[in-house]
Amino acid sequence: MARFTLPRDLYHGPNALEALKTLPGKRAMICVGGGSMKRFGFLDRVEAYLKEAGMEVELFEGIEPDPSVTTVMKGAEAMLKFEPDWIVAIGGGSPIDAAKAMWIKYEYPEITFEEMCKVFGIPPLRRKAHFCAISSTSGTATEVTAFSIITDYDKGIKYPIADFEITPDVAIVDPELAHTMPKKLVAHTGMDAMTHAIEAYVSTANCDFTDPLALHAIEMIQADLVGSYNGDMEKRDAMHNAQCLAGMAFSNALLGIVHSMAHKTGAAFADYGAHIIHGAANAMYLPKVIAFNAKDPTAKERYGHIADYMGLGGANDDEKVKLLIAYLRRYPDNRLTRLLQRRCAALLLGLGLPLVNTAVRAVLEMRGLTDGKAFQYIAYYRTALGALPNLLAALALFYLFKGLSLGSVRWINALSGTTLGVYILHQIPAFRGFLWNGILQAQAHHGSVGYTLFAVAAVFLGCAAVDAARTALVMRPLEKTKLFRTLCEKGDALAAKITADD
Repeated sequence: MARFTLPRDLYHGPNALEALKTLPGKRAMICVGGGSMKRFGFLDRVEAYLKEAGMEVELFEGIEPDPSVTTVMKGAEAMLKFEPDWIVAIGGGSPIDAAKAMWIKYEYPEITFEEMCKVFGIPPLRRKAHFCAISSTSGTATEVTAFSIITDYDKGIKYPIADFEITPDVAIVDPELAHTMPKKLVAHTGMDAMTHAIEAYVSTANCDFTDPLALHAIEMIQADLVGSYNGDMEKRDAMHNAQCLAGMAFSNALLGIVHSMAHKTGAAFADYGAHIIHGAANAMYLPKVIAFNAKDPTAKERYGHIADYMGLGGANDDEKVKLLIAYLRRYPDNRLTRLLQRRCAALLLGLGLPLVNTAVRAVLEMRGLTDGKAFQYIAYYRTALGALPNLLAALALFYLFKGLSLGSVRWINALSGTTLGVYILHQIPAFRGFLWNGILQAQAHHGSVGYTLFAVAAVFLGCAAVDAARTALVMRPLEKTKLFRTLCEKGDALAAKITADD
């Protein structure tokens, strides 16, 4: 027997916030995060509507992103003092998730956080209070789900609380709240929603009730996410509904390894100033997980259904999975990329274009035309039209090797780690002159193809050896010093602050 649970009431559309006027009760505690809800006037409206409903209202403010166990305990303590019969959480996923955990602790003060984390092990709620969730972001869908994510910063681990008991009684999906989201948040929450929908559809717990919600959410996100990111408020409104549909799907069908890894790794590097935003983590993991899961025939078939629903094409499930992965990685689907996905074409362009460019240069040199514009703008690989063949060749070779399964070869990995050093070393004017004209006497062998190839290999290996020595003798001992580690930590923290401010 399976279960399908949603909020008792879901109010949506413009002015849905006014539904707060109809809530019956005596006291309401509003749980909120940062200052955005207050800054844009939504917090004042929520408070006014609840008071209009005849309730005494108290605020619990300052719930941080990725809420902590400490914050949950403080909030529950405040609830025990105020004794609300309604808990109203407003904001993104963090304040709503925190309020859900506070709700459990409020109703059962003796319960421990460890006991709260037992999957579907929470005792019956609603003995003291009901729960209303108002989402201001278009991704987490926690306003309709049976989940809450709380971070133990002492352990650097995010813990999921999962139980149908914490599904809100009332969800308010008012699109006006989503209009205030910055572009970066639109992107992150949008990919969170897409991941919710895809994982729900492919979940082993999917059913006839979750599949339509997941597929329609995917269709809406595909149609509206980019427009929402670019400031189209009609599409922003649609995304607010789409993420809610995805939430209804995954709350009942559950999620997969993408979300498991995203939550586990999100806080893992927080001490180093490198906290990974949840939606970004989902976006990074999702294509890799699809490729892995598609080894299972049932999963592959359902990914194929998603690709069909999105109109991505593909003659069979293998092709459909590849197209779905390419779409999620945002590789543009155009004639060039379709051409480069063919290995023969990629190999021909990757090797042929530089050879053609070299041949043109050689012909111009033999005719003594090196001073003309043709040589400067066509044959010289660094500028103007001359750079185009090499750029296309690099792109072709990238696609070629991207499609190859080479595994892990130790000596290749060692050589690849020196390539930046090789590039820098051989571009230093004095060192370049020393190599080509001093050691190798390149001018004396001008025109010799064999010697040119030898010189290229010699320069690469020589520079690689110098860089490897630099790494072993200088960098590795330096990395072990306290000063170096301190500087790296400060640099990472500064970078994280700059990113957060942006």
